[in-house]
Amino acid sequence: MTYARITWPGALPKGAADILQRVVDNVLDLIASAEGGALALPGGGGLEFAFCSGGYSPQVGSLLSPTASLAGLSMTQVATLHTDDAQADPRTDRNMVRLNGMRSVVCVPLRYRTQVLGVLVVGSSLPQAFAAEDVSTLNGVAEFIASAVETATAMSRVVLRSPDEPSAFRSGQSSKVYEYVANVVDPKLATKIERENRVRQVLTERDFSVVFQPVVALRNQALSGLEALARFHPGPYRPPNAWIEDAYKVGSGEDLELMLVEAALRASRPADPRLLIGVNVSPGVAVDHRFCELVERMGMGRVVVELTENQAVAGPDELLGALARLRRCGARLALDDVGSGFSSLARIVQLAPEIIKLDLELVRGIDVDPIRRSLASALVTFANESGARVVAEGVEHAAELGVLHEIGVPFAQGYLIGRPGPLGVHLGQFDPLAEAVDR
Repeated sequence: MTYARITWPGALPKGAADILQRVVDNVLDLIASAEGGALALPGGGGLEFAFCSGGYSPQVGSLLSPTASLAGLSMTQVATLHTDDAQADPRTDRNMVRLNGMRSVVCVPLRYRTQVLGVLVVGSSLPQAFAAEDVSTLNGVAEFIASAVETATAMSRVVLRSPDEPSAFRSGQSSKVYEYVANVVDPKLATKIERENRVRQVLTERDFSVVFQPVVALRNQALSGLEALARFHPGPYRPPNAWIEDAYKVGSGEDLELMLVEAALRASRPADPRLLIGVNVSPGVAVDHRFCELVERMGMGRVVVELTENQAVAGPDELLGALARLRRCGARLALDDVGSGFSSLARIVQLAPEIIKLDLELVRGIDVDPIRRSLASALVTFANESGARVVAEGVEHAAELGVLHEIGVPFAQGYLIGRPGPLGVHLGQFDPLAEAVDR
């Protein structure tokens, strides 16, 4: 049989690398006299000590000649080679022998079908350390080791696949096979692969839609604004924040957020241009120049930037600078989820939002809970004195709406008022623009 030599594909994902490291680690338990084990894989014009254990550990990354080393000859000749004294054997790489101190060495080619994937190298600092039985044992496990190397190669192809590849390939039979292999060998890696493929599908195919939830003025129930919300189509249903979290885990979070904002502004075009459109963005996207360009190009004068109050900001000065630029473009800031958890009035003072949105946890049961009523009333007073307007979120019952109106909350949204839906439904359901949710 004629064997072809492969070229190693590049850096391995952690899960695949763990498999190969365990291979060499367990060699030391397999052969009692072994003091070091290594997998020498093609790379850099020769063989590279890619995974090492024991006495070979300091040689990770070292290159061996394909023609002037025992491992190189083992791969070239596709034969198990053994020396009882590497220091005196002309076939060995003398410099490597001097560095690692190994005198007895066994090199076993890793044959998989018609390919030689690499070489298993086992060494001892003692001469004549390996008996014929040891060499036979290493030959016996070589097929399994070669299968492990091939499995790791398949896994690396999945993880290192270019994001620009067509979605048809990503969802093809070969992709399913690789994902199956990854799932069997390392479920954590398989989960990562599945997440990457889901996010890439959504980004490539724009597999989502935009719905709007109305914000109304409590004094006359007229439409005052709309909050844009994303709905992702791939099943089973997962909330938008779960998709965005996955996108950030694979390095595409900002891209997905910006794509959602653009889709929301495009979908809102038929509405009265004075009607404010709320878009949910993270502080990281708020400071991104691409977001500012989107506001200037598509939403000048109507965008409400909704930031979650308890979201960490790496650089508050950078955020304040970005908000100043957005305000020059006519955008407003809404601080979301106020009143949830350990909210900070200092944060409201720092960001000076035009709109303060009372969290649904504060609104829920406000008609029967005097503490909730007192806190909401205090926030309304605070907002009035600072020049901001208050929007109550999550209103589901008429009694809650009555209390909110009584304590001076001017605007509200929630299922009682209108569920998220197509823009046209809300434009036909409510009276024309009343007062905008603005200063």
